[in-house]
Amino acid sequence: MKNARGIGIQHRIRLGATGLMLIAVAGIQLVGVSGASASNAVTNPALAKTSYGRFTTPIVFDGGIITVTPAPANVSTLQGVGHMTAKIWASTQFAGFDHQTLGYGYVTVKGVAKGEAKITHMLAWVGFANGNTSDVCTKSGGKFRTNGEAAVVLGDAKFAEAVAYVPSGCGIPTRAGYTVPNEVVSVPWVKVGTANARGVVTFRTTIAHCGGIAGSTRARGTGVIEVLLYAQTPDWSAATCSAKVLSLGMPLAKTAAKANALRLVHGNTTGPVRQVVNAVP
Repeated sequence: MKNARGIGIQHRIRLGATGLMLIAVAGIQLVGVSGASASNAVTNPALAKTSYGRFTTPIVFDGGIITVTPAPANVSTLQGVGHMTAKIWASTQFAGFDHQTLGYGYVTVKGVAKGEAKITHMLAWVGFANGNTSDVCTKSGGKFRTNGEAAVVLGDAKFAEAVAYVPSGCGIPTRAGYTVPNEVVSVPWVKVGTANARGVVTFRTTIAHCGGIAGSTRARGTGVIEVLLYAQTPDWSAATCSAKVLSLGMPLAKTAAKANALRLVHGNTTGPVRQVVNAVP
C-alpha cells in the first residue's frame, strides 16, 4: 500500500484532542424568518452575541459574503453546541487563526464551494476566526493584505451543505475563497511489522476514501512514545465516502534497534482535534 498524502500537516499546526465523539444526528432543515436587520447587524463577528449557542445579533460579514439572521428562541439546534464547536474549530481552514465567535442561525453564503449547493437561509452553525491577530496571514509593506477574517459554515441538519471562506488576500492560496472545510479527527492505528534500517515504523488505519492522514509522536516517558494519526476528512455530509485502508511511515529513532525497543502507545482517538492558534503556517 502507498503512503497517504498530507503527511506534512504536523509541521504546520499544533493539535490537542477535544475528547468529543462524532455523532450523526438525523434532522430536517428548519424554516424561519429571513434577512438580517440593517439597523442592528454587526460587520465584525467578534461583536456578535449568542445565547446557548444561538446568535442573537444579526451579522453581515465581509460585505455580505456571509449573512447570519438570528433564529427565533424556540428554534433549537439538532447537533448541539459542544459537538458543532468541536467540528468547526477542528477545520483545517482555521489552522493558525485566532477563534472569534461561534453560533447558529439562518445563514446565507454568497459563494459556493466546489461540489456543494448554495447555502441560502439555512439553519447552520458558523465559526469566525481572524488570521491577522495570530499573524497567519501575510503582510505587504508592514500591513496585512486583508482584514484576515475567515469563516466555516456547517449545516445543522444531517446531509446539509458545508463551506469555508478564507479571503484571498490572506496569502494562503490553498485555502483561499470558498472551499469544503476539512475536519481533523484522531483515528486508531495498527503497527505493521518492525522498523526499517532508518528507524521508520509503518502504521495502518482506516478512514474515508475522500480524506488523507497525517501523524505525529510525543515522548511519554523513558522509552515510551505516543503515536497519533490524524484523518483530514471533508466535512460535507452530503458526500458518500467509503472506507479505505492507508499506511503511513513515521521515523521513531535513528536505527531499527532503537525504534523496535520503544514502547508505542495510542494517542486520543475519540473524535475531532482542535487546531491550536498561533501555529506556524
